[in-house]
Amino acid sequence: MSASEPFSFIAYGDNRTDDAAHKTVVDAMVKEGVDFIVNTGDVTEIPSTATYDTFFAIEAPLLSQNVMFATLGNHEYAAGTGTTLWQQQFVNPTASSGTER
Repeated sequence: MSASEPFSFIAYGDNRTDDAAHKTVVDAMVKEGVDFIVNTGDVTEIPSTATYDTFFAIEAPLLSQNVMFATLGNHEYAAGTGTTLWQQQFVNPTASSGTER
């Protein structure tokens, strides 16, 4: 893809509390055939390994064909360990870059 070629993407987020609705949205997004995805945060209501496992299980069909750029939402800051868990789940720029958040 060159800089002058058009591209398409989907921006979404706040999918934290309704797994059935989240799956419905993911199923629809899979059909769009976009170049990348932006998630605006709040991927889980209360960050835990189990809630991230659920998130990624629902997202699997979408992530198998797209790259996702995710950001922290206010729910990722919950429970005192939210940002640590988030950073373990997503590949981010290195801390030395100053842009990891």
